[in-house]
Amino acid sequence: MENIDHAAKIRAAIDAVFNPELHSLDEFGGEMWDADFPGHPASIPPGDSTYSIDVEIISDMFKPTHYTNGGELTRVLVMQRLALIDLFYSTNLVQFTDFGISQLAQAIFDLSQGNGGHFDSVLAAKAQDFVQNPSTAHVIYTDLFDKQYGFQFRADPNNKGTYKLGQTNAVSIISKYLYFLLEAQGCPVGFPIYDSIVKELLPKIGRKLGQKITKNSIQDIVPYVTAIKTVADAIGVQPRNGLSKFAVFDFFLWRIGKVGRANFSLLLTEQEVVQYQTTLAAIKANRATPANLPPLIAQLPGRFLLWYCIYLSI
Repeated sequence: MENIDHAAKIRAAIDAVFNPELHSLDEFGGEMWDADFPGHPASIPPGDSTYSIDVEIISDMFKPTHYTNGGELTRVLVMQRLALIDLFYSTNLVQFTDFGISQLAQAIFDLSQGNGGHFDSVLAAKAQDFVQNPSTAHVIYTDLFDKQYGFQFRADPNNKGTYKLGQTNAVSIISKYLYFLLEAQGCPVGFPIYDSIVKELLPKIGRKLGQKITKNSIQDIVPYVTAIKTVADAIGVQPRNGLSKFAVFDFFLWRIGKVGRANFSLLLTEQEVVQYQTTLAAIKANRATPANLPPLIAQLPGRFLLWYCIYLSI
């Protein structure tokens, strides 16, 4: 019964991130700040944040309008998608490696081959199967996640003062590529984004649901996907607002995690950045002293204090 209650509370919290106007602070332990709360959580619609604009730009590159006349994928299109994801999500594949994007694009392009050509639907089917059956033996793991890409010179730990050529894993950017791919393909389950905020919150939510998950246990993509599936299913996360199940869960975790860290970048509209610049500067200065944060966050648009209460209640 306890797990069911926690699951219901988290479902309410997810709805509060999507529809803050329908919820109140005291639902999530925020009664102490009611007196400082200047109005309803969403008295003014938030509009387009930097993040929502970035997502719109990336999502456009996964639309069929960019295919060849025969409906096929091109390697250049894969590189363009990866470059945008790398830019907007700061995955640093371009910044820290040479040929990282081109090598990863080739691996994705190769895995998209089938039915007489190269198609998004081919890779999407493999990615969906990986989510259903995460394994280090799966082709999505062996031919994509477990490979290294690009070139960079790194300090040689065995020979001080010297450097040697190495490559790097690209788990984060691969997960984001597959996320956008499955969203564009209309998959109701989707693909989970590999993200530091999710890795922080997943063990906390898991404990409330009786699931033993540690941050160290979800460093690799296989146990990470397995853990997210377990937690999302225990909560009963469902697709909504045109988003897949995992996209909904990411939408929720990423926003409360950002606010919990007192980091509002990407979450504000252009007008809000200018309007609340003094408060945002004060929050940045007080981030190391959490006791000072709630009254400052209460000066921002109401959705943020609500999400901060949700973060503290997790």
